[in-house]
Amino acid sequence: MGQTNLKHALERKYALLAGELKDKQGEVAKIQSLFELLPTLSARTQRIERLLECAEELLKEIDPAWVPAKVKAVRPNVHKAPVGIGRISKTALDVMRQAGVPLTISEITDRLLAQEGVGEVDPQTRQRIRNSVDSTLRQKAKKNIVAHDGAAFARKWNIVSRH
Repeated sequence: MGQTNLKHALERKYALLAGELKDKQGEVAKIQSLFELLPTLSARTQRIERLLECAEELLKEIDPAWVPAKVKAVRPNVHKAPVGIGRISKTALDVMRQAGVPLTISEITDRLLAQEGVGEVDPQTRQRIRNSVDSTLRQKAKKNIVAHDGAAFARKWNIVSRH
């Protein structure tokens, strides 16, 4: 009986360690990809600093009383698609064309992720992609997309062929 408990405890510990290893390997890969971006980001940072200096000089030329502290910095709107996914709407439509049968938004999202070679994504990212696919289909619903009866995300969609 003692060996069985020991075996279960070791298997549980093994599973925890294997999960932690997978998590840490993912973090390492993410950090390494960030290091690859460093030269590009540094160059862009220097360019932005130079542009700000020039704009500041022009604004002071126009209005000598102008003070940079009066201007609040605004972050640009950046699309948060996972790495490897380009335009979600175009890819979703490609997935639907390839399928040739009506699909739910979840099915389209799953196929989109598989087609783009994106592995596991966190639930929030998956939901964002799902929402983007849903938004795309709703926008194009009267043009070349048809929605079949069903409730919200259970509704099936397909592309109307124009021959």
